[in-house]
Amino acid sequence: MGKNLKGRELGKGLYQRKDGRYEAKAMIKGERIDLYGWDLKQLRKRFVIEKAAISDVFENKHKNCTLDQWFQEWFEVYKRPYIKPSSVPVSERKYKNSFGKLIGSREIRNIKNVDIQLVLGELQNEGKAASAVKDALGFLTQCMEMAKANGLIEKNPCYEIKVAWKSKKSYLIPLSRDEQKRFLGKAEKTWYREFVYTLFLTGLRMGEISGLKWEDIDWKNKYIRVEQALRFDYDKGNKQMTFNSLKTLNSYRSIPFMGEIEEILKSQKRKQDIIRCELGDRYRSKGVFSTLVFVTSMGSPVSRYSAEKAVKMIRDEVNREESILAAMERRKESMLGNVTPQIIRHTFATRCFEHGIDPKVVQQIMGHAHYSTTIDIYTHVMGDKIQEESRKFGNVGSDCVNKP
Repeated sequence: MGKNLKGRELGKGLYQRKDGRYEAKAMIKGERIDLYGWDLKQLRKRFVIEKAAISDVFENKHKNCTLDQWFQEWFEVYKRPYIKPSSVPVSERKYKNSFGKLIGSREIRNIKNVDIQLVLGELQNEGKAASAVKDALGFLTQCMEMAKANGLIEKNPCYEIKVAWKSKKSYLIPLSRDEQKRFLGKAEKTWYREFVYTLFLTGLRMGEISGLKWEDIDWKNKYIRVEQALRFDYDKGNKQMTFNSLKTLNSYRSIPFMGEIEEILKSQKRKQDIIRCELGDRYRSKGVFSTLVFVTSMGSPVSRYSAEKAVKMIRDEVNREESILAAMERRKESMLGNVTPQIIRHTFATRCFEHGIDPKVVQQIMGHAHYSTTIDIYTHVMGDKIQEESRKFGNVGSDCVNKP
């Protein structure tokens, strides 16, 4: 409650300034009211009229408001100003690929609890991951809560919803040693040779290896510093690249030179210097991107799309050769399955465990926020080995029997 200069209460939103003037302030439906006057009675009347006018405009504007329309308004007012620019397209996609796609054209006042539940069932049938759907539901819940706060709906339909399924834990299938050898053999004569080798020797995430700069390589102490990730977004068809902070504090790390990584990085530097000289002004990585370690043959930063395409081409070449050899040798084909940068990262962790590297050390190298993530991979990868080792335990009873 506001007060006058004598301490008497004037009512909500009303105040008396030191110069004697009265002030009326309020925020109605996102619109700010700020009125002044010497006559308190007249100011009260203006204040009531102004609030009513804004409410009428807001109600008329949103009378037949659809979920898509309200989401866009809510996102611009309540969400976009408080999240990182790189998170904007991700957040919008979460909505558009779930609730926006299925009930976005429905009027918001007519959306009921059962509609939300039916959408979840439809998304389940499409094979959407439970975690992704839960994120979308949480997002929509916030959106609808503000619709309720603004008087567009009486009750938030997102509450008392049941997510009827749980995500089945799926594991990436790492490449075996033989598959890795065959894959790297075909990568030898490609532009992405050094890029692929570095994935196998560091376990870097896609954004981390794309954002790796030459100044992040500590040649003296033989470490690779991971300090940023390169993110690619598209705004109305235009590609945008930004250096982002990493996922967690554990993602900021130094990876020691392992295997032949030093030789691979030096090879990449020589190759890059040659194309930079050959291309001249046509070399595409400029400004803040000019010192990136890995680029395309035209000097562009390596996006997830170009990396996955290159990896797939190498995999396909391996399989083509295997198909011919199997036919010539009259044996069953041994084809490579799916290969992606993420699967290569998982393969790196597998090789670490096979070489007996402590899981705590692997956690630091991989940049896992939680030890449970690392040990979960370890348990899955080393399942047979754990069974084998456990047989050494013997029988408790027989161990305690006194032997003559």
